[in-house]
Amino acid sequence: MRGPLLNLFILLSLGLFAQACGRPSHVEGAPRFVKGQITTKGSGLELSVDRRLTRTWKDYDGDGLADRLDADIDNDGVPNLADQYPFDGSKSGEDADQDGIADFIDLGVGPHKGFADLQQDIFARLGIVVMLGDDRFTDEEWQTLHATLFNEALLLKLRYDELAVIVRYSKEEQLGLARAEFDPYWKQISFFPNEDHLSNARSFNGSLVHELGHVHAAENPQAFALFEAGFANWSSPSLYGATSAEEGYAENFLHQLVLSGAVVVDMKRFDRVN
Repeated sequence: MRGPLLNLFILLSLGLFAQACGRPSHVEGAPRFVKGQITTKGSGLELSVDRRLTRTWKDYDGDGLADRLDADIDNDGVPNLADQYPFDGSKSGEDADQDGIADFIDLGVGPHKGFADLQQDIFARLGIVVMLGDDRFTDEEWQTLHATLFNEALLLKLRYDELAVIVRYSKEEQLGLARAEFDPYWKQISFFPNEDHLSNARSFNGSLVHELGHVHAAENPQAFALFEAGFANWSSPSLYGATSAEEGYAENFLHQLVLSGAVVVDMKRFDRVN
């Protein structure tokens, strides 16, 4: 059994053990969510960035899935980051306009009302909450997000049932040089400020479609398994795609869409190949 799969098996086993122990009566301290991470007040321990290397095991809702891997910790149907009360399934949060997006992240009741219609349209039609962390998407990025998520070629490939949240974080919360990352457990794409993105919408679109390639892999595990089996003999269109089967699958997803003319991205990402 491969290392990551073995680790995931261990995680799920521990989650089932937590379920057998019963739901805890309370959670100490207020939750702090950073890129899907949870820090428990009093411990001072921020859990591992990699879900497969989690060091703390809790299962608040008793669904057999450790909190570190659970996109909905209180099991109320609202993703953790979009949930005003992530540890209380009886509260859905204030929603003045009754559009399904809680006021605390709803652009319609916040300072960035210009794109409230796009936020609401994406949520209403795809069930995806686009929200701001400690930074905001630019005007071009909002337009690109909306246009790409509803791109006809992508709608034929994606069900979007493995994507619940798209969030913009600040530079301070960036991991290394990552421009964006997809978390398959929290069903979340996180974006970080990047000079290329801010000055070039096509560069931002390349990162977005690449991350959607990870979503496609999550929705089609058998297709990914076949790709992974042949990865050693696959010729990547970019250096980044050659780093792992996961990144190769996402980069191939993007490249095929570019070759078909379905999406337009900054082609510099394909200038250097292995």
